[in-house]
Amino acid sequence: MAKNGLSSGKKLDVVAGGTVSSGEIKKVGDIHGVASQDAESGDTYVLNLDGEYKVPKVAGGGTGGSQGAKAYVKTDSGELKVTADDEAAANDLVGWFTEDAADGDTEAKVTFNQMTV
Repeated sequence: MAKNGLSSGKKLDVVAGGTVSSGEIKKVGDIHGVASQDAESGDTYVLNLDGEYKVPKVAGGGTGGSQGAKAYVKTDSGELKVTADDEAAANDLVGWFTEDAADGDTEAKVTFNQMTV
């Protein structure tokens, strides 16, 4: 790393605004990542910004994605979940599906990549 390098940029220390569960998709500003640990309000936790994760997926018509398809995140029943549907650019691009996910699936394997922001 260069002498002025601070970190790899693959994670972010975040102060929880409420209860956080390990593996949960979280949004901080304009970026999304996956919480690496449980945290209570006021605790600091690590938000992983890249890598492959099995995360909650929106179930329903048009939400499934094939391997390599873009993955977006949206709020569904109060929880951030992935979907293949960008809903006319209303959902944020977070990465891509690493294996096929059917419309009815409630979880999907997704590679998060902040370069997609």
